[in-house]
Amino acid sequence: MTSWELRRRRTKKITVCTVIFFIVLAALVLCFLMLRPYETWDLKQFYTLSFSGYDGKGNAEAVLDEERLAEAMDTLKEDHKNALIRLRSCTDQDYEAFRNSMQAILLSQDSLKNGDSVRISYTCDETLAKKLNLNVHAEEETVTVTGLPVVTVLTAEDLFRDVSIVSSGISPDVQVTIENNSRIPFIQGITLQPDDPKESYAEGDVITLRAYYSEEEALAAHYAVDTPSGECVKEYTVTADSSYITDASMLSSDFVKQAASVGLSAFTDANEYGVRIFCEAGLVPVYVNKQATFEWVSPTYRSAYLKCTREEYLKDSENHFNDLDIIYECTIRQANGVTCPCYAVVRFYDLVVNADGSISCDLSYPKVMSADYRLENVNKTVIHAFEGTHTITKVK
Repeated sequence: MTSWELRRRRTKKITVCTVIFFIVLAALVLCFLMLRPYETWDLKQFYTLSFSGYDGKGNAEAVLDEERLAEAMDTLKEDHKNALIRLRSCTDQDYEAFRNSMQAILLSQDSLKNGDSVRISYTCDETLAKKLNLNVHAEEETVTVTGLPVVTVLTAEDLFRDVSIVSSGISPDVQVTIENNSRIPFIQGITLQPDDPKESYAEGDVITLRAYYSEEEALAAHYAVDTPSGECVKEYTVTADSSYITDASMLSSDFVKQAASVGLSAFTDANEYGVRIFCEAGLVPVYVNKQATFEWVSPTYRSAYLKCTREEYLKDSENHFNDLDIIYECTIRQANGVTCPCYAVVRFYDLVVNADGSISCDLSYPKVMSADYRLENVNKTVIHAFEGTHTITKVK
């Protein structure tokens, strides 16, 4: 083989090797471009560790920075869109699934005090990260707890220690006022609300008082309450010095006798009823100087009825809490001496029993409120007309 042929063969070999080298180099560059991650993320850059609560009962929370993550996601999508070569097709669902797979896991995240260490580990779906051409660092880190306020812990009992219920009025028309006499400004500012509040209460009613407060305001004042707001409760029993009589058994015979005796002074002017009673009896009224001349004669006690207004009708302003109706047998007489038997009613109302057992009632101005020739008409006025709204008892 001549030297010329040897040179030619050598030139061919060099050319082939050179071509192969550049092909391999191009392939390596292509592979590098295809496999190189678009971005490198350190997952902890997307989280902020925050502390809440107070020293000894603090809480740690890793909060995801949604805005920063959204910006990083947009950049990653833009890299994928602008890439010259793409090995994989990525959808919006892939990006969303990866975003949802990101987690910051805290160890020992509650009952913390200043100086404690909190370990945080970061995780994500690494398979999805690879598909998105994303290089992820998810290293664990340790953070020292700082900044938790040092507070005084209050109990529910502390909140109600200087709270009282002040009652005024006569049962069952007692009004209550909540008084908070605490010297602690934070406690003075809490909201005290009774469950199922009413306009008025009866003696013995139980009021459940509930306390509401702001945890932020408590911490700002260097306090904490060991019971959640709205769950701090205390029961108070309503007391009253006196009560409206609601049962005939509460009436003493001495008081009924007293009322019946005072009621006799109501029989002063019979002209209001005389004409009607005489006409009902078939008698002819006579007049002197065009004026009726009727007068009451010998009224005597016959019976008494206690009428107590039922609770649902107490809102009617025309109703008293109770009425004591005393029925008298009497005679009505006119100037010519003609007489007619009849029945009259004197009413006292709002009878009250006091703490010492005594009974109070305004007996100052007794007045005949009804009179009739027939007893059944009186019973209709005193009893039957009130059966729908009152509890009616004959006083023994």
